[in-house]
Amino acid sequence: FRDIYSDEIIEYYVSGDKLEVIDIPTGYTHNIINIGESDMVTIMWANEKFNPEHPDTYYEEV
Repeated sequence: FRDIYSDEIIEYYVSGDKLEVIDIPTGYTHNIINIGESDMVTIMWANEKFNPEHPDTYYEEV
């Protein structure tokens, strides 16, 4: 992921062998890629329900 005001990219590599929690701070764009051979399972949590009439999520290149 990357702070939208920076060019520095931060990468985390995780494995299915151990449960991992990655917190993506406000103001960071992110991209999740499965580089493994098996299916990837992710669980997302947000503090509010997404409102398509007033979106607060915008595409930003990582």
